Amino acid sequence: MMPQNHPPRLTNSMPPKSPPFPAKSSSRRMSYLSRGQACINCRHRKIKCDGTKPKCGQCRRSGGSFDDCEYATNGPSRTQILEENIARLQSRIRELEKDTPKAPVYLHHPYYSLRLDEDPDRDMPISDFAVETSSTGDITLPYLTNQSMNLSESTFTTPDQLAQNGTIASISQEPPREMVLLLLDNFVKNSWKFGFFLDVHRFYRAALLPYPLGHYDRPSPALLSAVYLWGARLSPSVSHPYNEQLFLHNTLYYISQDLAGCHPKKIIHALQAEILVSYYYLHIGRLQEGSFRASSAVGLCYGAKLHRIRSPKPPYVVNSADLTEEEEQINGFWTAVTLNSYWVAHGFSSAIALNSSHVDVDTPWPTDIGEYGRRSPPQESADTLQRFLDNTNVDGFSFLALHAKASILLERAITIGGRIDQDNVDLALTSVFALDELIEQFRSNLPLLDQIDIPPSSRDVLVIISALTDGATIKLHLPLVQISDISRNCCLSAAMNILKSTKHMAKHSISQIVDPILGVLWRFACEALIANTPVSEAFNSSFGIELLGQLRKLLELLAVFSVQSPVIG
Repeated sequence: MMPQNHPPRLTNSMPPKSPPFPAKSSSRRMSYLSRGQACINCRHRKIKCDGTKPKCGQCRRSGGSFDDCEYATNGPSRTQILEENIARLQSRIRELEKDTPKAPVYLHHPYYSLRLDEDPDRDMPISDFAVETSSTGDITLPYLTNQSMNLSESTFTTPDQLAQNGTIASISQEPPREMVLLLLDNFVKNSWKFGFFLDVHRFYRAALLPYPLGHYDRPSPALLSAVYLWGARLSPSVSHPYNEQLFLHNTLYYISQDLAGCHPKKIIHALQAEILVSYYYLHIGRLQEGSFRASSAVGLCYGAKLHRIRSPKPPYVVNSADLTEEEEQINGFWTAVTLNSYWVAHGFSSAIALNSSHVDVDTPWPTDIGEYGRRSPPQESADTLQRFLDNTNVDGFSFLALHAKASILLERAITIGGRIDQDNVDLALTSVFALDELIEQFRSNLPLLDQIDIPPSSRDVLVIISALTDGATIKLHLPLVQISDISRNCCLSAAMNILKSTKHMAKHSISQIVDPILGVLWRFACEALIANTPVSEAFNSSFGIELLGQLRKLLELLAVFSVQSPVIG
């Protein structure tokens, strides 16, 4: 019997047929995020996000074209916060632009400085506010016309109104036009007494230009504020709100700001402002602050290499456009030197190393304003101060140069006289008589006070120079009066000269404002007279009676001048 062929039986061991579509795995089902869980970039671009942190797959594969991958599950993101702040600020700016009128914008060339004497027809006629010098040497300042000034009181805001919107340091408006003219007029007439070394004509014309405070064609804000400060002190009619306190605050504020600015004359104007503030502190008796400002002025001079003008050494920093500007730089340096010696006379340390073996000052001696350009300036100048101390200098006979030399002699005498107790007596005598020879030679070259052709202002300067020279003699010889008859006679003669020159100044003086150094020099004279005159002679001899009369007159002068400066009284 033939076997039957049956089809094979399906059993469980046979693999099942594969379905037409593969089943989705559980991991793929978990990769889809619920609504609102995607990162901000994927939500903005409406693409699938895998939710991987800290950076999802879409952002990672973007190659850096997407912003930072952030999720908004825990409050607003940093991007959202920044967008909200930007939108709020833009809205505020639109409100301000809608409600506030636009202020005018002043444009100027950053490398151009106005030369009024070269272009007298620019903006206004110079004749409307020209500075004139009278036959007596005094300065007269005609007032500006309304057309030339082109300013009105309505354009100014009082300090009280400005202070309501911020601190006092934000006050940058100038006083009204009439007050500006008054302040400038009172200052310029006495400017030589406060160490003002700039060309007065140029300064006055630039100060009255119809440009805002800080314009490059005008003096720097610090310098203008310092001038207004002195003008307010010399103007009893100036009262609140434009007073000395406001101008002093503005001056100190702008001094710290101007040097960081771009004003073409920021260094020389900052130097002038520092000197004016130092003299101001000296006049009102704030000695520590004044000494600090004087040291700042000296540091500014050396930092700008003003001690090497016309030097064969590397050039100085401050460039000058013409001879007048170079003259201002020269005069500014020596004015700072004079001021430094003033503070030494008041008991402060010197900011200049006059006691070193070699004093590194090459700048030529100063000239009276206007004289520098009328003669050929030196091609080179070297060792100016050292040659003077070595008694080999034969130039420098302007009033500014004589003033600087006399103050330097006083400083040297104070230094040498103060070391006599510490050094060997013989060595001290050698130094004393060497400096005394230099002082006497300098004194012999001074003009006579009795010359009738000297204008009042120049006469007062000459009185100061003579008194400084006599003060140097006193401070040099006073420590030796007990052991040297020569020193005793020198002290007595110098003290009587100071009293005589003081009476001369009181007779011819054109103002009650005097140089506060006179208070120190009068004290030196009193010390010399008292130290060299026994008490028995003061009442029993003709010399003693004359001495008491001179001292009485000196006390009367001190009482008069102490009203203007407490350091004199």
